[in-house]
Amino acid sequence: MTKIVRKAAYQVFSFDARAFTFGDSVFTFDDMTEFLAQSIRARGLYGFGPLVTSLGGQPEALLAACDISTNVLADPESTLPISDMAALLELAAKRLERPDFSLLLG
Repeated sequence: MTKIVRKAAYQVFSFDARAFTFGDSVFTFDDMTEFLAQSIRARGLYGFGPLVTSLGGQPEALLAACDISTNVLADPESTLPISDMAALLELAAKRLERPDFSLLLG
């Protein structure tokens, strides 16, 4: 296991941790793991719940159908696989009969 010591805070970070914070300035894009390279912040789903509700849908049901925790809507800094977010947006567009759903979301 490769470890890096941050000189400023003397904290040990592991590449196996699979999560970095804003203070991790010693990491470069080359240090990203495959997991992080294929993930996206939940911030892209901001407004998902209210929009789905306003269009007559149930956000919890859509999230469950894509096996996504409802917690991602509460924490914009959480991450999820890009493929899961894409599946969620596609499912919402289909079930709500709104092919422009992603555009409405922003």
